[in-house]
Amino acid sequence: MAEKKIYIGSVGPYLYDDANLIEDEDGDFPGKSYKAITSNGQMHLTQAPIDGEEIVRLEDLEFRLLPPASVANIDNPSELNTASGSLGALIIAYEINGATAQNEYTIYAYDASGPAVNSPYIVDAAGTGDERWVAIGGKYTAQNINLSGNITLTGTVDGTNISVHVANVNAHHAQLHTAASHSDISSTGANIDDAVSKRHTQGLDTSVGTLTTYADNAAAITGGLSAGDLYKTGGDPDLVCIVH
Repeated sequence: MAEKKIYIGSVGPYLYDDANLIEDEDGDFPGKSYKAITSNGQMHLTQAPIDGEEIVRLEDLEFRLLPPASVANIDNPSELNTASGSLGALIIAYEINGATAQNEYTIYAYDASGPAVNSPYIVDAAGTGDERWVAIGGKYTAQNINLSGNITLTGTVDGTNISVHVANVNAHHAQLHTAASHSDISSTGANIDDAVSKRHTQGLDTSVGTLTTYADNAAAITGGLSAGDLYKTGGDPDLVCIVH
């Protein structure tokens, strides 16, 4: 710490040591050291800062960063429709999900001539014409993702470990259906219970296994079949019928 100087306009310098505590009889600044200006009131500045070492006012910050906006649905932050901005301005939209869930946030930048609305990525801004709030960071949902590169995942997608799935495609499927032979289709139907017999060999033949012969639909139902089961009539040609 060292001795500092203060100029008020062209008057000064006034000297103070910023290592010394303020001699404050009223106790307004207990334990505080001297600064260039110390007050329990507010300063009023009407001029915006020009260079990097000047004081920034609240309204200067509001030009760049608007107060955060609470929204009911982060995927459709329609509350931003009433927020006006200027080029370079940012606003944070947030949805409160309660103490047991993580709150969600998205950062939007103002665009005076934005593209069509597409929530939650592009939201109407207050004003006329094409004023928009365009999402630049935070939570993104409800939109397709188009990638030209690779994706590396160390976790799961809807509970499925992608690395395990690639190594064994049967790991997360109860049945594997191959279009070439249909030889691996299982069935619980009364008359289609032979999986191997249900193959389609290159489109040349079709086998439905052994079917029971019934004279008609009523006889098939009496015989124990249900709607959707197959039977044959036993004639020549031997017709295959579906119970209805």
